Amino acid sequence: MLSLTSLGGAGTVTGSKHLITYGSTRILIDCGLFQGLKNLRELNWQHLVVESKDIDAVVLTHAHLDHCGYLPDWC
Repeated sequence: MLSLTSLGGAGTVTGSKHLITYGSTRILIDCGLFQGLKNLRELNWQHLVVESKDIDAVVLTHAHLDHCGYLPDWC
């Protein structure tokens, strides 16, 4: 069964991170930083609920910080 979990970017236009799971395959769509107001930026200090070693692939939609900026810290 295919599932989509929003790990960021839901309810705001920044910090895009979406996990697609299909069976044992896990694909992360974007891995962005939260930007803007302080309460959003503070979310960048929280660890993702998924470890990078558990991801099969990362797909970046484009190279803006709110879509790829968290990737260096997470990997």
